Amino acid sequence: MKTIILVAFLIVLSSAELNEYGVGQSCDSNSPFAVTNFVVDPYPPTAGVQMNINMYGSFSKDVYISDISVRTRLNGSSWSTKYIDVGQTFKYAQVYTFAFPMTAGSTSGLYETQVRLESKEGSAVSCWDFSYHIA
Repeated sequence: MKTIILVAFLIVLSSAELNEYGVGQSCDSNSPFAVTNFVVDPYPPTAGVQMNINMYGSFSKDVYISDISVRTRLNGSSWSTKYIDVGQTFKYAQVYTFAFPMTAGSTSGLYETQVRLESKEGSAVSCWDFSYHIA
């Protein structure tokens, strides 16, 4: 009985860790914003739920960020893009967290999302991508 409880506890603990630690990967190998953690909460999302996105990192040089573009596509179709205004210059070695809400897709399938910091619309200086599946 103790073994069953311990196994159940470890499964719950591992599920909780998925929500607390980074998800996804960099899609830009030479970025002036080094992502140290990327959190999507809840992860994995359910259909239509609001997710809170937190992109933690630091800048390796002075850089102006005009906006965050959030590109999403379903099952490899064309990208749909939303922009979030930033309009701020960040200094060398500055640590910063970019945080914003995003609504998960509601149609069944595989969603790919790219979060890009841009110096001007369409000109990415950092990129992070993650995926999730809606049943």
